[in-house]
This record gives sequence, C-alpha cells and structure tokens, in this order.
Amino acid sequence: FAAGLFNLEEDGFIYSRLANPTVCAFEEGLNSLEGGVGCLATSSGQAAFTHLIAALCSSGDNLVVSRKVYGGTLTLLQNVFSRYGVDTILIDSDHPCQVEQSINDRTRGIITEVIGNPMMNVAPLEALSRIARRQGVPLIIDNTFATPVLCRPIEWGAHVVVYSTTKYISGNGNLIGGAIVDGGTFP
Repeated sequence: FAAGLFNLEEDGFIYSRLANPTVCAFEEGLNSLEGGVGCLATSSGQAAFTHLIAALCSSGDNLVVSRKVYGGTLTLLQNVFSRYGVDTILIDSDHPCQVEQSINDRTRGIITEVIGNPMMNVAPLEALSRIARRQGVPLIIDNTFATPVLCRPIEWGAHVVVYSTTKYISGNGNLIGGAIVDGGTFP
C-alpha cells in the first residue's frame, strides 16, 4: 500500500506537510462555502497571496491593485514582489474607470477586497468583473472581512478568492492560516 502512495499510483496521505485529512476537510469545506472548483490552504493570508502571485506573474508583469487593500498585502507587493520585477499599479477600485485605464498587456490580475481593510469600503464587484472579463485578466478578491457568510465573490464574477483565515474564518485569531479558492472561470 505504501509503495503505491509514494509512487503516486494511489490517492492517500503519506506526509502531513503535503496533505492531510484535516487540511483537506478544511479546503473542501471552504471551497464548498465559496462555490469554487478547488481550494488550497496555506500557512497565512500573505502566504496565499505569495503563492498566487508567484504562479501568475513573472518579471516585467504588473498587478492593478486597490490602494485600499490590507497594508500587509501592499507591503508584500511593493517591497517583495517589486524586487522580482513585478510592478504594482495602485488605483482606487471604487472608481472602476481607473482600474480599466490602468490595465495593459503586462497586467496579470486585478486585486481588491470585498470590504477594504481598514477603510471598510465595499468593492463594486460586478463592474470590476466586467472589466476583468473584457480585458482578459483574473479578478482576485480578498474576502477576509466578509467571509462566504456575507459575500461569495465568485457569484459576483471573481475568478479567485483569497483569505487570511486568521481573522473571521477561524473566529478568534488564535491560529494563522490562509486559503486560495479557484472559481474555475479563468483559463
């Protein structure tokens, strides 16, 4: 049995860092709540963004980002990913025309939050979704504050939903975690 697992011939759990039943249950539950096609749990919300941006971007690419997103996300983008040649174009996502005007052929995503942290602004998801579809870039939504209890961004046109599960998903902030939910609607 073990040889089949290690040779990737059979599904199962062999090493907890790769996958384990508890994490898989969490991923399946959050994915179901969000209405996605797949979920990946990470060690933190910033790890979720790091994983996603590393998968989407190469040197010379850019992301169009709401200046009202969580400060840690801005720091990650501007101070870490900039060193790898990924530019951050800051816009006011409350004004979708700014978003569309900022997109170019090197744009690899639009990033905003359902409810901005700390501004508490509510993103115009439908308008941003139309822009993302028109421009052929993924709409990436941080749903940490709202959770799928209050908003399911995929239903509003988001392609990817990111969480810091440290906050409202865990309910009390005594653990650190993150997640990425794929809506299955972007190639």
